[in-house]
Amino acid sequence: MHSVGGYVFAASLFALGLASWQVLIALLVGICIIQVIANLV
Repeated sequence: MHSVGGYVFAASLFALGLASWQVLIALLVGICIIQVIANLV
């Protein structure tokens, strides 16, 4: 993750009280969804 938006998103998940493994899973799912969409276009 190399963007300010990604860091802000991760920090906001931590601020919501999610555990570190939940934040990691959320980021990985989001990255996979974007990867699939980008490959379809």
